[in-house]
Amino acid sequence: MPMSRPFALCAAIVLCIAAHPQRAHAHAQLPSETWCEAGVEVVLATFQISPQTLVDLRVADECPPPGSPVVKDCGQFDDDYGIAKSAAGAACAAYMPRKQPPGDFGSVIVVVEAPAQYNAETHHVDYDVQQGLSGACVRCDRPRPDEALPPRTR
Repeated sequence: MPMSRPFALCAAIVLCIAAHPQRAHAHAQLPSETWCEAGVEVVLATFQISPQTLVDLRVADECPPPGSPVVKDCGQFDDDYGIAKSAAGAACAAYMPRKQPPGDFGSVIVVVEAPAQYNAETHHVDYDVQQGLSGACVRCDRPRPDEALPPRTR
């Protein structure tokens, strides 16, 4: 029986986290290299942000013309990577705990799976909002007493 697309994406994301911690840690997607080692990673939701949505966010982030009644601080540089990172964070915001729990259990992270340029070392140069963005919101859960932890490849 073939896997559904959302399930396949979830499985790929969890495997990516386990198999490539250095890649996931490249721009601090993981809070630490040992995030959730004692727990179980649970995909709460997946997201796909269209190129058009990201383009619209980029346009909304532009500075207003001089003399405009819109008040905005335009000293911050937000490249396409920064816009996409903010959008991914917003996609997972509803799953974030109001207060960050001590330790990893209950913490939620954003894991961007595609496109590959987003996770590349040269992401500030190579990533473009026209590529869109997809990933998952992942929580670290305390394992149930009867649940064996999956093997780690970290």
